[in-house]
Amino acid sequence: MRQAGFRAELLERFTGRTHAPVLFQDGEAHQKQRSATARFFAPKVVATRYRQLMENLSDRLVERFRSAGHAELDAMSLELAVAVAAEIVGLRQSDQRGRSRRLNRFFAASGSQRGWRSAFVGFALGQYRMLAFYLHDVRPAIRVRRAGPREDVISHLIEQGYRIAKS
Repeated sequence: MRQAGFRAELLERFTGRTHAPVLFQDGEAHQKQRSATARFFAPKVVATRYRQLMENLSDRLVERFRSAGHAELDAMSLELAVAVAAEIVGLRQSDQRGRSRRLNRFFAASGSQRGWRSAFVGFALGQYRMLAFYLHDVRPAIRVRRAGPREDVISHLIEQGYRIAKS
C-alpha cells in the first residue's frame, strides 16, 4: 500500500523517499516514525505537560468572548488546538494568531476548481500558502531547535537526520 493524497506522488518524485514526512511514508517506515513521535501526543503527556497552556489560553479566549460579547466557537477551538499542537511540534517562535490564520487559509482552500486554469491557480495558491507557513513558522523553529533542542517533534526529527530545506 502507498500513501496517496496531499500530492504524495510529487513529493516522492522531487525528494525521493529518504526522510519523507510521516504523512507520506509507507509501511514499516511510517509505523516506526509514528511510534517514535507518539510520545509527544500521548494523552497523559498532553494533560500534564500542556494543561497549563490550555487553561491559560482558554481563560484568555473566554475573556475575549466576554469583552466582545460574541465569538465564533469554531475559531476559538481552532486557536486553542493550533496553540497546543504548535507547542508539541515546537513552533513556539511565530505569532500564534498569524500561524492560525496561515493554517486556516491553507486548509480552507477549495479543491473543487473546474477547468485546468482554475485547478492550476488553486494549486499555486495552495503552494504559496504552504510556503508562507514554512517560512514564517517552521523554518524559524528549526533554526532555534538546531541551536538548542527541546522535547518536541522538530527536535526529534533533527535528531533523526532531517535537514532544513534550502530556499
